[in-house]
Amino acid sequence: MGKCKNRRHGRHRFHSTGNEAFDQYRDQTLKRLEEEQASFRKFMENLRAAKDKAEFDQFMDSREKRGFDDTDSVPPAPTRGTDFGTMPNPA
Repeated sequence: MGKCKNRRHGRHRFHSTGNEAFDQYRDQTLKRLEEEQASFRKFMENLRAAKDKAEFDQFMDSREKRGFDDTDSVPPAPTRGTDFGTMPNPA
């Protein structure tokens, strides 16, 4: 194959080999491979997203089964004369 002239949007531009049929075949094959690569990348992104969603849904289901309530995880607010000492009166 000829040397790569430049790269534009991931596509290689090769010098002509002098064989028009081969040059056309090569260009079509490279285009098809680039399309397949883009399609495969999109497939993998969708697969990862589906896996992440399934894991998150499983986490949320197990959390509900344990009876976890959001208010259980929040510590009570400090009151006067407790954890932080006497709080000054802002008024």
